[in-house]
Amino acid sequence: MTNTSDVVTAGRFAGPLTGRKVLLMLLSFFGVMMAVNAAFVFFAIESFSGLQTDRAYLKGLDYNATLEQVAAQRALGWQLALTRSGPAANSQIALQYSDKQGKPLDGLSVTLELRRPTTEIYDRTIAMVPVGPGLYRADVSFPEKGDWILRSTASQADGTRYFEEHRLWLK
Repeated sequence: MTNTSDVVTAGRFAGPLTGRKVLLMLLSFFGVMMAVNAAFVFFAIESFSGLQTDRAYLKGLDYNATLEQVAAQRALGWQLALTRSGPAANSQIALQYSDKQGKPLDGLSVTLELRRPTTEIYDRTIAMVPVGPGLYRADVSFPEKGDWILRSTASQADGTRYFEEHRLWLK
């Protein structure tokens, strides 16, 4: 007499549930899990350098100084407008700086750092050229489309510095 609880009647596994079938199911399940995990590890290692910031420990120690710098920057009340024109391969970036009252800020030394969030290959810093009252411009060639981080730094002769970061998505 056959016990009905030991018989599987659907699909390829018709017949009694044997130890060999259970072993094959377990090996298949864990084999697929290991293959997927191995693929995830491979792609994670290949696509990310692991370096998020230089001197992370020292920057962590100086975090209070960073907070003070941000507070001092907010007290300045400077405003920045960033515009980009032209195709990605031959763009023009313009930065318009103004003070609390909206008056243009002249005489600044302005740089623009271009970075990709996922790689350091295309990172570079560009000096902006003054072209009008509070207006600074540079020609920029973006080698790839996608997400870019633009960090502008403006400095006055007295040492006052202003930082601002923008995200730019190029299609």
